[in-house]
Amino acid sequence: MQWSGVLALVLASLLWGTTGTTATFLPDDVSPLAVGASTMGIGGALLFLATARRAIGVLRDRTGRRWVALGALGVLVYPLAFYAGMDLAGVAVGNVVARREQVVALRAQYFHCLRVIAGTDGRNE
Repeated sequence: MQWSGVLALVLASLLWGTTGTTATFLPDDVSPLAVGASTMGIGGALLFLATARRAIGVLRDRTGRRWVALGALGVLVYPLAFYAGMDLAGVAVGNVVARREQVVALRAQYFHCLRVIAGTDGRNE
């Protein structure tokens, strides 16, 4: 097991799990769209820096670019909608609604992350 992967996953979980609550402490004149855009930009930059070699390889592949574009669309829409929902409904209600709708996706992501950390996802062959 790669402990650096586990630590990165735990750190990402901690940071992701606190952003909605943290955003409620920002001044009222900061829009939820600005919060979503900043988390998306900062997170994207950090992710690219951490995986620059693989990211560049994917961007060079024509098929990979299509998947990146699809993923980018999801990453673009989700944080903007999430923080707007947090602003309208409040953190507690927004998290309950968001979590209930994402149970299947979260489980799939969890098991895939475990496979990546364990090195059984087929990428190391």
